[in-house]
Amino acid sequence: MRCALLVLMSLGLVACSATADESDETNDAVEGGHEVSAEYPEVVHIAIAKPGGAADCAGVLVAPKLVLTAGHCVDGMSDWAVHSPGVPGDEHHEVEQGEIFDWAASCGSACTDLALLTLKTPIVLSSYPRLRFDRVPEHTRAISVGKRIDGAHGSGVYATPGTPLVHGEGAGYARSYVREDGLLEHGDSGGPTFLAGAKEHTVIGINMAILRSPRRDFIQRFDARGVSEWLAMRIREGSPRASGNGRTTRQHEPPPPAAPGAVTCTHEGRRLQVGETAPWRCNECTCRDLRGRGEMMCTSMTCA
Repeated sequence: MRCALLVLMSLGLVACSATADESDETNDAVEGGHEVSAEYPEVVHIAIAKPGGAADCAGVLVAPKLVLTAGHCVDGMSDWAVHSPGVPGDEHHEVEQGEIFDWAASCGSACTDLALLTLKTPIVLSSYPRLRFDRVPEHTRAISVGKRIDGAHGSGVYATPGTPLVHGEGAGYARSYVREDGLLEHGDSGGPTFLAGAKEHTVIGINMAILRSPRRDFIQRFDARGVSEWLAMRIREGSPRASGNGRTTRQHEPPPPAAPGAVTCTHEGRRLQVGETAPWRCNECTCRDLRGRGEMMCTSMTCA
């Protein structure tokens, strides 16, 4: 399937959810994963309607009507349908509203790629996973769960082997974990990463992005400022607060861009100021300031 891409060109980093295009079907899989639908009924499929097409992501139930997923699976999207492959007979549940923490395509890794979806009808489980808000030590083993298997859209949910994580700061992606086995693919965005070997299911992050070369997976942590308070409050309430401002709301606005001239980007031999745009293949790319470093960020467009 073809993806709607957000590309940090100097890193080769991609954050996306898969969209309908059968020509790229084999790119969207938890490679070598095994089905864990019955073991992880809290992991859900999210079918997404968006302007000009469709997309899909994964997510995790943290309360009967509350799904935690990636921010880029909610931002700019218009409608969602959720179901749990691990709950026998579960049908698609409509979404009442979404709430993004602060994600926007314009800020990339400077934002926190998390969002919540409120279901109109509950998915009742015997228990829901706990969230671990602090940063786990490097080399902690973790299991990432998604919705693709061996190059195809699976009917269940699928887990990677337990793999040691490292902190993402060394790779230029703050507040993330990195899986260095590179087993996740685009359709697994929004799925949970669990602490391996825990007595109860414990989510330590949300699948958010991949690096193509070398292959690495990036997982959004929960230790950004304000995230733990936001998630704990929403879980207690059972849903995001309705605001009357439409289907998708924001807990925080994205951080503002840096003043022009403070940071620059180099693109095909040109030096660009923050906010300047330039074409690249089928993309319109913009110079962004990511924590004091210039990065060209591109949103893909359909190639003729």
